[in-house]
Amino acid sequence: MVATGVKKGITAMRDDDEPRRRFVKRPTALSIQSKLLVMMLGVALMAAASVGVIGYSSGRAGLEAAAMAQLTTIREFRAQEIEQFFTTVSNDVLVDANLMMVRDASKAFNKAFADLKGTPLSDDQWDELLAYYSDYFVPQLDAFTQDDYSAAGLIPISTAGRYLQYHYTAQYKDYDESIQAPNAGDGSEWSAVRDLYHDHFQRLVDSLGYEDFLLLDLNGNVVYTPYSGIDLGTNVESGPYSRSHLAAAYEQARKGSPDSVIITDLEWYVPSFEQPTLWVMTPIMSGGQTTGVLAAQVPLSAINNVMTGGNGWKDEGLQETGEVYLVGPDKLMRSVSRTYAEDQGRYEDELRNSGTPDSVLKRVEQLQTTVLIQPVDTDAVSLALRGETGEVIGVDYTGEECLTAYMPLRIGSLGWAAVASIETSEAFSDATWFARTVVLALLVICLVISLLAMALSRFFTRPIERLADAVEQVAQGDLGVHVSDDSRDEVGELARAFNSMSHSLELKQGLVDEQRAENERLLTAIMPTSDARRYRAGEENIAADRADVAVVDAILVGFDQCAAGMSSEDELARLRQLLHGFNEAAQRTGTEPMRTWRGRYLASSGLVTPRVDSPYRAVELAVELGNAVERFNAQTGAGLTLRVGVAVGRVRCGLIDRSTLAYDMWGEAVDWAHRVRDAADQPGVYVSGSVQERMADTGKFVQVGAVETACGRQTVWRVE
Repeated sequence: MVATGVKKGITAMRDDDEPRRRFVKRPTALSIQSKLLVMMLGVALMAAASVGVIGYSSGRAGLEAAAMAQLTTIREFRAQEIEQFFTTVSNDVLVDANLMMVRDASKAFNKAFADLKGTPLSDDQWDELLAYYSDYFVPQLDAFTQDDYSAAGLIPISTAGRYLQYHYTAQYKDYDESIQAPNAGDGSEWSAVRDLYHDHFQRLVDSLGYEDFLLLDLNGNVVYTPYSGIDLGTNVESGPYSRSHLAAAYEQARKGSPDSVIITDLEWYVPSFEQPTLWVMTPIMSGGQTTGVLAAQVPLSAINNVMTGGNGWKDEGLQETGEVYLVGPDKLMRSVSRTYAEDQGRYEDELRNSGTPDSVLKRVEQLQTTVLIQPVDTDAVSLALRGETGEVIGVDYTGEECLTAYMPLRIGSLGWAAVASIETSEAFSDATWFARTVVLALLVICLVISLLAMALSRFFTRPIERLADAVEQVAQGDLGVHVSDDSRDEVGELARAFNSMSHSLELKQGLVDEQRAENERLLTAIMPTSDARRYRAGEENIAADRADVAVVDAILVGFDQCAAGMSSEDELARLRQLLHGFNEAAQRTGTEPMRTWRGRYLASSGLVTPRVDSPYRAVELAVELGNAVERFNAQTGAGLTLRVGVAVGRVRCGLIDRSTLAYDMWGEAVDWAHRVRDAADQPGVYVSGSVQERMADTGKFVQVGAVETACGRQTVWRVE
């Protein structure tokens, strides 16, 4: 039994025995008017100063919030842009892989590449291919990266790969020439297939803005690439790039579903002269079978263009120092630094001053990018990589204090962080001007307050004692005191407000007294008087055993079928109609409803108020519940029935939840009523043997069975 809204009464404490205090005038050096003037000036000036300080703090906080809101908006916009970019690329690659021409090209290049396995190079051709690597490609690669590469480690292992690189790679010193290269004139089937499909792939590269396309067969061989770079003919599973992201993504794509797209993280890619490279890959399917993998090489410039807004930082509101960039799980940049893009000299100075190692700066200078080189180990990046989104003020990778907005970025399987930042010195450039304005405003306000206080203090002295005396009477409990409010100035308003307050207190005290009486009534209605006294005394564990309590356990049969097809509102209305009838029956029979479920009703007699006729009242309630169901059926056309169990015996009861006054019962009588109710599957009122014995002379009972209980076998009777 839960009573909501029952609260402890609020007792207005009065001490009528205390002598009534009076204000006594004493000689003083300062008049009341002077004291009031000093008080008003002090309070007003302190209030003005407080308002000024709060205003300044709020203004600065407002500037910070506005700057952060703008930064967050830019971060969200850039994050959406980069996500949309990869979505577009993924869709384009899926569409390309499902083109009939690409499907046919995959099968044709696979077969042509396999046919070249038995076509080795001559000694002269091998020497020429080796010279291409030794004399041209590797020296350029070493000069660019300041590393030491081996030509033998880059040349394809397979005969077919070497054959294709000799005819289509080693003959040209520039990739832009190789993509325009004519047929090698070698008479091979691969060259014939290239003539058939090369224009299509060349147009795809040009129109979609990719660095390159790779076609791979099911053995990991790069069987075709429009630019015919040094990755042509290599094997990503066993060749020089077997440990690359390209190789790992190939395995996923080869085993993937027709609509799967694999996006790799950026990595250094040797065929592109160690430029950061990202791949978007998908399987090529033909006739329900995978024939190969299509890999699109996404240029870093495209990612940078999205994150920098085409180098339009100022146009986006990032002023002179703001930027948005990406950071990978290794806490290295995945897009270019604005400082580096705008002024490499300033970038080096700032990073060197921030403690960045010279090796990092040297690497940036060699490879002409901050991507995969510049570390960004800040709190914002750490939080974003942990999946959190938010804003923070802290030191950025440049060593400057910045406003930073961060968020995680999920693109395929990539776990990147998107970070937008701007230096606080620029974001809060208006704070100094704002502070001067606040100080000037405070001085003006203080002057005005002083003049007003001097003028107003003259009008407050005469009614002060009258109001003070009235307040003292109210403090002593004499509510409803009335003072003269004839004055039409501010003091008169105060007097009228006091009169209103006094009258309101008088009314509220009456309401409190009424509420306290109502609380007492409700408390004794939901629990025995002895338990109510224990509750008022503050006792925590309130529990007791009760003997000779009659328990009524009723269950509706057929309500689910009746409610089928109803809206939730209609179903709830019907259920409320039933419960209203049940509660009226309980009130008429003097029983206590305990718990209500959707299709079950539990009540008692003799729990809250001990009664000698508890079984009689319980059976009467059970019959009334059945009548209520019949009336409901007659009104609604429903076919509900009711099965009720009545038992009498000992129960335990107690206060389960003090905060909501949840008072409940349990025990043998509750269990017997439940089991008696379920002893028969027909509607009706069923009672235990103990109930039948006590009511044998008042009603007609028919024995219908028995149930086993912990106390022995109990006969079950049906009320006729």
